[in-house]
Amino acid sequence: MKKRMWMALLVGLWVGVGLADDGDNSTFGIAWCDNPNDSVYADSSYYQYIRSTVVGTDLDQDGNPEVIITDYKNGGRVHVFEVVGDNNLQEVWTFSGPGPTGYTSTARSVTTGDIDGDGKGEILVAMTGAGGDTSRQHVGLWVFEWTGNDNDYQLVAQITEFAWEQGGAVVPDRYRCEDLVAGDFDNDGVQEVMWVNNASTAFDNAYIFSIVGDLPGFYVVNQEFIAKRSDLGWGGSSVSGFVTDLDNDGNTDLIVMVWNNIGLQIIEATGPNTYEVKGYLDNIDTEDRYPFAKIVDAYDMDGDGKPELIIGSLLRSRIHFVKAGADVNTSDLTTYTVEFMVNDSTPMFSILGLRAGDQDHGPGSDAPDIYFTDDYGHVWDLEFTGTDLSDPNSYTMYDLYSDFWSDSTWFDSVWVYYSLIPGVVVALGNDLDGDGQKEIFFNSWEVRSSSDYPFYPLDSGFFCMLEHDVTGVQEWEVHYLNPVDLKVFPVPANNQATIRFTMLRKGEVSVEVYDIAGRRVAELYRGQLNQGNHSLQWNTASLQNGVYFIKVKTPEGTVTTRTLISH
Repeated sequence: MKKRMWMALLVGLWVGVGLADDGDNSTFGIAWCDNPNDSVYADSSYYQYIRSTVVGTDLDQDGNPEVIITDYKNGGRVHVFEVVGDNNLQEVWTFSGPGPTGYTSTARSVTTGDIDGDGKGEILVAMTGAGGDTSRQHVGLWVFEWTGNDNDYQLVAQITEFAWEQGGAVVPDRYRCEDLVAGDFDNDGVQEVMWVNNASTAFDNAYIFSIVGDLPGFYVVNQEFIAKRSDLGWGGSSVSGFVTDLDNDGNTDLIVMVWNNIGLQIIEATGPNTYEVKGYLDNIDTEDRYPFAKIVDAYDMDGDGKPELIIGSLLRSRIHFVKAGADVNTSDLTTYTVEFMVNDSTPMFSILGLRAGDQDHGPGSDAPDIYFTDDYGHVWDLEFTGTDLSDPNSYTMYDLYSDFWSDSTWFDSVWVYYSLIPGVVVALGNDLDGDGQKEIFFNSWEVRSSSDYPFYPLDSGFFCMLEHDVTGVQEWEVHYLNPVDLKVFPVPANNQATIRFTMLRKGEVSVEVYDIAGRRVAELYRGQLNQGNHSLQWNTASLQNGVYFIKVKTPEGTVTTRTLISH
């Protein structure tokens, strides 16, 4: 792998500033950071930005933890990586996207679950569209279910009915999911999904729903609750969601974050399919800040047995804490704010993504931490070493990453210097490779260049990883899936289609076609293929109109893409 990082400088880069260094947080180091030349995400096109990541699942039940990533490219792609050994991550499956759409910010949120309850894990992706786009071709909850074979997933449903009203007569003017959460919220043995929608005022809603039936196959959407901006009176768009139990009463609190100087609505699940609107807070921030989906978390910071809701203030060095008392009614909620400033007018950092945990876990390091990225090129750790959540002196600050990834190139008769800036995704790994050291994943906001000649495009979307190690950081190896650039055209196909893909090395290959119900309808090729570009002709004349999936399988894993037939 080609990387241009100053690994020899890593040990000395992590400087703790604040009260005291406990000797553990300062031993984080960069374990992997993709060079754009390495990555499946990076090429000459735009809109391949990572917005959401799930870390630590094992959907295919093979004992290997997974990292699931979505990006915007080609109408929304899905990637599954597996930890296959100490410091070793292998991409094993990719959905290469449904094709470009008119809206570039497509696959915004990903989570996992088993919403049909059949014991097969699912990747749940919110596919997002622009105004007026309500077609399953581009939008809705897309469900990729494990097929039962190792590292193999199938798109089994594209659900939009959860947002229909009046028997389907009214649908949102825009399916734009800002956040997606799944789980058995009401403890009835059936998993629900909360889709937080940002559309016009009438459809600034949080939809809570489940399904009855099996996927793939016939199912019915059970619309359990809709939290409506127009009914509940919140002052801005619904922009993120979070699920926790703030008052520790055993009932799940579903929290909808609101763009109105940061506000929030709490809906409590009080029984099977029963939800009660509880507390509402508005104007938590003094400025009109956006409570972005990736800067909200919950963690018991003060050790009293109840989690605090932790809210970063986008592009500002403020963190807000919401603490519940006996209940989660408005009168039982208390808000604390801590702000870090260089001076009276200059923020110390600029928050983009945030997660809370305790990744250092070394001797004497049991205090909780808030990990976040900022727009100045850093990954920070705030360890809560004091007693007052609102006092900056109660935190020890560590600069875990300092924008030192850089390179240069001769471009258009000038030298262009560029560097990686961390982005909105922060995800915590619980020692995925079993070496006793925990991980912190983050993505790239952009690659900034020193002139008007961007060598790499903005929104490059590759990812990085920090690992804690009390003796020194070992670099991870990350391997990407082959083949690459799987394409089917034309779309839709009439009587004939071309399947094109690239093999980076010789290997055993199968090319199969499946229908929307998961039935194999054709095997187009099985055998050895050499390195290079390959094309297959697919006669579609005998197939019915509809959605089909092309699956190309190699020894390294499987790539799947979706296409349409219309005679």
